[in-house]
Amino acid sequence: PTRRRGRTGGGQGAVLVELALAIVPITMIAFGTVDLGRAYAFQVQLRNAARAAANYARAFPTQVAATPDYTGAGTCADPNNVTYQAANENGPTGSSALPAGAVLTVTDLTTGTTISGCGPDAATPPVVSAGDTIQVQVSAPFTLVSPLVASAVGSVTVHGTSGLLLSSNVSV
Repeated sequence: PTRRRGRTGGGQGAVLVELALAIVPITMIAFGTVDLGRAYAFQVQLRNAARAAANYARAFPTQVAATPDYTGAGTCADPNNVTYQAANENGPTGSSALPAGAVLTVTDLTTGTTISGCGPDAATPPVVSAGDTIQVQVSAPFTLVSPLVASAVGSVTVHGTSGLLLSSNVSV
């Protein structure tokens, strides 16, 4: 009689069961890694947008949004506002828009007030002074690729923030 070496016929079924049990966590780890990389790249994009907006806000902290005056232009017409600068942080080849659902917030941390609209064209412009600390934050929802990871984590909002100290040559 000859002896058979290796696995018997029932061993192949065990391999399939082991593979079936291992494939779910391996897939979750793989998609989770992809989502983590995408979220990091998205956060860098939002941080860069906040930096570009803060760079413009350094000189014009109250020109946050394009709010046309009675002539349809106004002081804050594009590109003369913080929101436009954030959306176009990549330059002429950029997407020219913030991500869908993005919210840009400009806050005077010294006084605790949120700056919005177009200060120079407003009936009561916001008061900012040299030496005030201004924070620009861009927040946007992030959609995960993997439904399993998304159900475990829930909704995700990513933030990019940049702060600055207003110098003495501030235009309001």
